[in-house]
Amino acid sequence: MRKLIPAIILFAMLLLQFGITPALANENSGKSLSVQEVQLANVFSFEQLGYSEKLLIGPFDATTLFFSLPANMKLTSGSSVFLKYALAWSGGSETTSIAGVGGTLLVYFNDELIDTIILNSDSPLEKEIIIPDEALKIVEPDGRNRLRLYLNADVNCRYDNVHTTLLVSKNSQFNLQYEEVAPVADLSALPHPIYQPDSIVPNSALVVIPDMPEAFELQAALTTMAGLGSITNGDLLVSMVTAGQLNEEMVASKHLIFVGLAKNFPSLQVANLPIPLSDSGLALDQGHDEDGVIQIGTSPWSQSNVVLFVGGNSEDAVIKASQAFSTGKIVAVEKPDVSLISTVNP
Repeated sequence: MRKLIPAIILFAMLLLQFGITPALANENSGKSLSVQEVQLANVFSFEQLGYSEKLLIGPFDATTLFFSLPANMKLTSGSSVFLKYALAWSGGSETTSIAGVGGTLLVYFNDELIDTIILNSDSPLEKEIIIPDEALKIVEPDGRNRLRLYLNADVNCRYDNVHTTLLVSKNSQFNLQYEEVAPVADLSALPHPIYQPDSIVPNSALVVIPDMPEAFELQAALTTMAGLGSITNGDLLVSMVTAGQLNEEMVASKHLIFVGLAKNFPSLQVANLPIPLSDSGLALDQGHDEDGVIQIGTSPWSQSNVVLFVGGNSEDAVIKASQAFSTGKIVAVEKPDVSLISTVNP
């Protein structure tokens, strides 16, 4: 007796039939640069990176800007930040003004102090700062870089009638130099490298299902997509296609997540995954045939992207793998690029 297909799965099948792909995305993302723009340009304004102008008010105030690069890129020597700002203060005598009562602007990149700008009546209102190599190597645990601007106007404490304000312009710029690197295949780092918070390019991925998916494979794909939306706060654009709909542009430019029975993805057999796929499925050790499998590797079609397999050799295995993947917390015991799922906590 055939299983009844839930309405949401039937809807997904209809979408695929007509070439429409469901997607999850955050429409409020502050960054709108295309991949092509990033490949051609090195210069990004603070506004492009999601910065909103903030008036820094003495005696002490600060503002922070975060950004991250795609997983296949890293910053290199020669990167710089070009600050544009407006300074104002009220009160104080001519003598204290000449002495530079405005204060200082401390510039930190990834918690490294890279410059101290003296703020007085003779200060230029723009400055380029080369980012030291040491600061380029230190990033946040989630892969983000951080610029922190700290206004120290302690003169406002010494003179009651002196008030310092500073506005860092949204037209300030980063000039980023970078080189390509292979994405790290580590399941414990998920959603990295598929997703980077505050990325300079839109985050996107494709969920790939078999050409003739079973109901449970569609269910697993939708579970995977919902999980990705949850663990990335809706900031990852996720679309679903069948394996037969993949084209050269897709495989060259996207991270790919294959969800379903291993035997239904002959195109993935060329991928260098920890547990290779074959026409008969995954070659698992005895006693693990019903285990779900999550594994990651460099894409065979693009060294800049990764492929993931979320599935197994049976219906139960596929469902378990998708449920585990949707949590975003993958336990990889022996190798960082593969995880076997025997049970999933409800």
